[in-house]
This record gives sequence, structure tokens and C-alpha cells, in this order.
Amino acid sequence: MGGNFNALIEKVIDDARRKSGGIMRDAKDKAKVTIEKKIEEARAQSEDIIRTAQARAAFEKERIVAGASLAARDKKLKRKREIIEKTLELVVKKLDEMNDKRYEMFLIRYLFKLPIDGDETLVIPWRYIVNVDYALRPRLGDKKLNVQKDANLKGGFILIKDGVENNNSYEALIDYYREELETIIAEKLF
Repeated sequence: MGGNFNALIEKVIDDARRKSGGIMRDAKDKAKVTIEKKIEEARAQSEDIIRTAQARAAFEKERIVAGASLAARDKKLKRKREIIEKTLELVVKKLDEMNDKRYEMFLIRYLFKLPIDGDETLVIPWRYIVNVDYALRPRLGDKKLNVQKDANLKGGFILIKDGVENNNSYEALIDYYREELETIIAEKLF
């Protein structure tokens, strides 16, 4: 019995070794599959993270470029606005430098565009000497405009009728025609 018992024990141990070898192989195979699965999941996650980071980077780049473009555009527009304002200031300065004859021609041309009856008061800058009555005689007959000089009026004129002032100073005219003048200046300069 001793021999059979040893053989039996040997057989049990042998079966246990075979089973444990199978279990170990199964465990190794399962571990290998699990590790490969985890590696694939990690690879997929890392690819997602990279795609997300690339998308964020692209968005951030676009945002920075757009911001810089807007800032550059704003600077450019501000500079254009400054140039247009400076140009309008120069226009007023040039108009202020008109001699008597040119001012008189300007005044007559402009007065012909306005509805005047002859009972108005024409206020002009103090420095000008003008005679508009001869040019307006066909419209006014024997009536004459009451011409007054004003030291505070730099250029242009003011027409007063029944207490209502029609301000045609150069500054007022520039403000009135500003949009049109800015368009013209911008087309010429830019």
C-alpha cells in the first residue's frame, strides 16, 4: 500500500501541477489581455487628451490672433479718425485765412442758396469788409441786409431773422456736413 499511496500522492501532485500550470497560464493570459486592454484604454485616453489639447490650442491661437487683429484694426481706425479730424481742422484754418474778396464770393454763393427777404441780420467776422447788397439786389430789390460784425465769430456767417439764428460758421458747417466730408477725406487719403 505504501507504493500505491506514494503513486497516488505523486499523481495528485502531478495533477495539481498540471492544473496549477493551466491556472497560471490562464492567469498570465488573462493578465496579458487585461494589460493590453488597459494599455489600449490609456492610448485612447491619451489620444483624446491630445486631440482636446490641440483643439484648445487652435481655439486659443484663433482667439489671440482675432484679438490682435481687432486691436490693430482699432489702432488703425483711431489713427484714421485722428487724420480726418486734423484734416477738418486744416480746412477750417484755410477757410479762416480767406481774403476779403474770396470770403465775399463764398458769402454771396451761400446766401443765394438761402431763402432771404432782406429783413435779416447778417453777422460776419469782424475782419472782413464785404458788399453783398449789389449781388443780392435782384432778389432783395431796394431792401438791404443789416450787416453786423462780430469779434467772436471766426469764420462763416450767421443769418438772424425774427430772433432765430441760422448758424453758418465754418465749425457749424463742418459739423453739419461731417459725415459726407469724412467720407470724401477717407476716399482721398486712404
